[in-house]
Amino acid sequence: MHARDQALIRSRSDSVGLRWLETPHAVLSLGGHWDRLLDEWGTDCVFLRWDWIRTWLRVYGSRLSLLVGLVTEEEEPIGLAPLFLARERVVPFGPRLRAVRMIGDGPLCPDHLVLPCAPGREEPFAEALFAALHRRRSEWDRIELRDLEGRDPAWRAFAERAAAAGLPVRISERTFCPFVPLPDTWEDYLARLGSKTRSTIRQRMRKLERSFAVEWSDAAGIEEVDRSLAVLEELHARAWGRRGRTGVFADPQFRAFHRIHARRAFRSGRLWLTTMRADGRDAGATLCFVDRAGAHGYQLGHDPALRKFGVGMLMIVRSIRSSIERGLPEMDFLRGAGPYKFHLADRVRRGHDLTIHRGTAADRLGRGAERGRRGTAALVRRLAGQRGKQWLKDRLRRR
Repeated sequence: MHARDQALIRSRSDSVGLRWLETPHAVLSLGGHWDRLLDEWGTDCVFLRWDWIRTWLRVYGSRLSLLVGLVTEEEEPIGLAPLFLARERVVPFGPRLRAVRMIGDGPLCPDHLVLPCAPGREEPFAEALFAALHRRRSEWDRIELRDLEGRDPAWRAFAERAAAAGLPVRISERTFCPFVPLPDTWEDYLARLGSKTRSTIRQRMRKLERSFAVEWSDAAGIEEVDRSLAVLEELHARAWGRRGRTGVFADPQFRAFHRIHARRAFRSGRLWLTTMRADGRDAGATLCFVDRAGAHGYQLGHDPALRKFGVGMLMIVRSIRSSIERGLPEMDFLRGAGPYKFHLADRVRRGHDLTIHRGTAADRLGRGAERGRRGTAALVRRLAGQRGKQWLKDRLRRR
């Protein structure tokens, strides 16, 4: 174990301290306790469960600097800070920006993140975490906690502590996560939709079933999980390839992560994979995660040759219906503001970003680059519209 992993860093109260865990081995030593602590504190976010964390450590963590903090009060854990130190170049040949971020941040795109903490202990937790990070301020240029759940009191207490210390703090809303509270029955859900959306769903389903022999199936074992995930990867790539883009599963690490995590999450009852076959041919697949809050639609793939049948929309509708039949309280579409989501969902959560600046050269350079990107995006949007902006982004990706 790293020498610092043994050091208990005290905040102003002698009874509260933080121990850093900076190696995968040290973090993995918490394995038997991680989910138990989350359950005790009432934290049930699939992107913070042990299956997610340990898979991230295996696939991404070996080459990154970990900063996982365990905060204790009178030797009892009161909070976890699953952090790491990212280093990236914000402009060619410039200094690398060193940003403290949440584990999972990046291509995995987690949503609704919190700083797991015992209820009512947010203030001492935030003070201990800020004190420990402030002592190590020479190692980072900014703290950048993204895609946070807006109501979480722990990260807000942490932001207030940083502001009280005189550091520039910025809280912004960035991502959209549409969701729908689910009624008791499928018919009740349909009745809540607009008449046009309700008619579209029924017409597309009838058209699909008249044209093909349709089979729906949920993966019921590890072998089926592996096969369904492979179908999802292929269909997702095919659908994005139609737009001239590769899709997220083209990234070997992203693909490896989900192949490992899918098995683990399935065993713990937190994942379902649904596939749809038309005349015996794979036509659609969805990957959903499940927690106490409900179902979370994470990835979708469908055969672009069947686009006129609205297979993508029907796969999402199937997930909503399955969630109702399972008695789940809501269906969450996670990030993305696609119009189809707002046809099927009537509420939205915003992902919050918390940025704490140190004002170093790399931090200032990063802020300038971010302002430049936002200005360029706004100019392109004004001149070419949203579709023109997307076209330009797609062209740049192909280069």
